[in-house]
Amino acid sequence: MNKYRDQLEGSTQLFRIRRLKRIMYLFLFALTIVLAAVSMWLNGASLKPLYLPLDALISIVVVLLFIAAVAGMAFRRLEMRYAKRDSQRFLIARTSIREAWGILALCVILAVLLFIPWTSQEINGTLQEQRALDIPRGQFANYTFSNKDAFAVTLFTGGRVQMQGAQVAVTFVASSSKGTFTTSTFGSGIDLPPLAEPGYVVYTLTIQNSNNARVQGQLVLRRVMMPELTGVVPAVLVAFGIVEALWITYARPFRMKYEASSIYSVRYAEASDAGAGNLPAVGRGPVPIVPALAQPMAAPRYPPPPPPPMDMPIRTSVPSAPMPPAEPEGPTVPEQLDQGSKLYSEGKLDAALEVFDEILEREPTNVPALLAGAAVLVRLGRGDEALRQYDQILSLDPRDAKALAGRARLYEAEGRWAQAAEAWGAYLQVVPPDLEARQARAELLLKTGDRGGAVRELEQALFLSPSDARIRQRLEGLRINVPQLLSQALVASASGRYDEALVDLGLILAVDPDNVNALVGKGVALRRAGRADEALQAFELALSKQPGNSAALRAKGAILEEKQDYTGALDVYDDLLAWNPRDPEVWAMQGVVLEKLGEPEEALASYMEALKLDASNPEWRRRADALESSRKGQEAFLEELFGVEGVGPARARALLAAGYKTADALRRASEDDLAQVKGMTRQIARDLYRHFHGEGATPADAARAK
Repeated sequence: MNKYRDQLEGSTQLFRIRRLKRIMYLFLFALTIVLAAVSMWLNGASLKPLYLPLDALISIVVVLLFIAAVAGMAFRRLEMRYAKRDSQRFLIARTSIREAWGILALCVILAVLLFIPWTSQEINGTLQEQRALDIPRGQFANYTFSNKDAFAVTLFTGGRVQMQGAQVAVTFVASSSKGTFTTSTFGSGIDLPPLAEPGYVVYTLTIQNSNNARVQGQLVLRRVMMPELTGVVPAVLVAFGIVEALWITYARPFRMKYEASSIYSVRYAEASDAGAGNLPAVGRGPVPIVPALAQPMAAPRYPPPPPPPMDMPIRTSVPSAPMPPAEPEGPTVPEQLDQGSKLYSEGKLDAALEVFDEILEREPTNVPALLAGAAVLVRLGRGDEALRQYDQILSLDPRDAKALAGRARLYEAEGRWAQAAEAWGAYLQVVPPDLEARQARAELLLKTGDRGGAVRELEQALFLSPSDARIRQRLEGLRINVPQLLSQALVASASGRYDEALVDLGLILAVDPDNVNALVGKGVALRRAGRADEALQAFELALSKQPGNSAALRAKGAILEEKQDYTGALDVYDDLLAWNPRDPEVWAMQGVVLEKLGEPEEALASYMEALKLDASNPEWRRRADALESSRKGQEAFLEELFGVEGVGPARARALLAAGYKTADALRRASEDDLAQVKGMTRQIARDLYRHFHGEGATPADAARAK
């Protein structure tokens, strides 16, 4: 009623003020949505897994509500200023004061409850989780939990594993969007620190009992309520209360000022009733009736209608013949749907399909008829036609859950595992809480070999239903203890059981495809098994994920050496030295490759760098000494070559390139052999031959020397 009174008594300025107020509220609402979306995105919000952090939203919403309240009071002040009548000013003041009292009471109650330390202590105490541990000998237990719930109302602040008189191995893995962090500890009382990560973190706790007897203990997980509920929210509520109290103080004088003259106040109504009692009695007596006015009014007289012309036949009323009854129409679409459903339930599939086809002839886009017809086609074994109908429904509405589920079941029935898994994924985007669909997709992913995807799908299902024993049991059956399995695989590889090692490493990579240690271990096992090309691919993949991995670079370089790709091996060792220039073994390996490439000077320099870092290695010393001695002999040989007339640096390099690197090599050569060297003349070849064979030597002497 207040709205209509305001419109009757309002003004143009008042309407403009209220229009501006509505625009302001809409703007603040849109701003709240935008800021909330941005804040949640910055704090790692996601749909897979479902994580919508309210801690990033609640502060923004409360502060903007406070701004809206303050702005609303300013608009009320303007409304009272520009109202034309005292009655309207009274209504605005009275209504706003009543609203302010309600908000003030609510703010005081909530602020007191949230400010009291006892409230947060009690809530945090109920959030603490305690689990009894009972681990058989040689077994391990796995526990998975997240740092925050789906809406970030609670926060994991730490935990503790406390065993009774025994020590266990504890592996604590924290997985977030920035990577995986693993800590391993051995003891009887082990603290579990939280990861300093603002987003969503999944923790996996593995407790292994390596004792000779069953051990028991307790796992304590501490959680607290979001800090904003006891910090920002009470502060803003207090500000709310102060503002509302100030408005009550400000508006009360206006209400009292305009109350006497307002037609809507109680005081005005009482005054009106009192004034009505003072009217004279004659004013309230019955009104006398004038006799002339008491007579009934006579009906007015009108002239009769003119007679019809003589040549116009007079039409008399003849009763018309009764209309024949209308023929009944055919059944309606709902009736046909009911008829087809009844035939389907009775097993009359062909008849049911005819009914649904008739509906589609009348309404080609009737979704219930398309769905029902697809179900009948599936029962009749006509899967391709059913799939076309599901596709037609999804072209009309891509988020039709029934069509998405029907298509997924059809793919599954036909054994098309990958397409079925993808179809169930599309369905779960529309209906995320469907646990049966998530379990079905997990099993399909397993059939396609995507073990990691199946584990993640079951983790999502368990997150939605933590008390479901079936999902938990299936998930624990698929999960693996990565550190333990990796250690087991490395031992098997070192023991020559390469197939066993590759199976274990494959299980790790199915769950964690980015595990660099597993990729390197796989490459080592493949190399030991004689599968060098596959090993090289494994090392390449590991280096694509961690370019500076020393083990992968060393193994890659060794494989390239075995393939006699010395240039490639040299590039690998250069990369390795760029990551770790103080590794003497890498310098020595580079020296070996340079020797094989025929670069003695560079090889000697590499060995000398290795000896600077580790002077105690006798093999490196022997190789360096041999290269040094060879270099000195090479210098003497070059001086001897330059002593032959006509041999300069160019011809000396040509002789070295042709393989004549020592005096003995030249002595084994004939004059014709030397004449074939690039840039060599017959005369110079003859002089070289005589120089290294003696002045009187003949070709026959050279043949005997060979």
